[in-house]
Amino acid sequence: MAERRAALAAFKESAADYQQTVLQAFGQVADILQALTHDTNLLAAQTHALSMASEAVRLQRISYGSGGSGIIGLLDAQRQYQQAQLGYVRAEAQRYQDTVQLFVAMGGGWWDQKLGSADGGRNRTANVLQPRPTPTAFQY
Repeated sequence: MAERRAALAAFKESAADYQQTVLQAFGQVADILQALTHDTNLLAAQTHALSMASEAVRLQRISYGSGGSGIIGLLDAQRQYQQAQLGYVRAEAQRYQDTVQLFVAMGGGWWDQKLGSADGGRNRTANVLQPRPTPTAFQY
């Protein structure tokens, strides 16, 4: 009888530990999803800043070419454009990091499993996350 009570107590303790682990995992996933929402908004803002900086460089080139402004104005516009590019890359890197954190929080490790493909899983390139190309319309 004492063994049964001990086994039941151990089972209840294990169930409580499991429940706590599951709740923590859901909380972690929710936090990361919120971070990804923030990353999306930040990336949109950085894309807009990059577009504006590109337009500023274009206008400064026209102004400089027609003699309306000096080289300092053009160089400053180019510097601001490069700063906007850095901001965009940083925002995109943060989004990638948070995406990886989401995969890890949801169990991770699935990319190491063999694909059920015709090649027997030898071609693992389908398992690798491919980065999105950076916008090319913003180059000056």
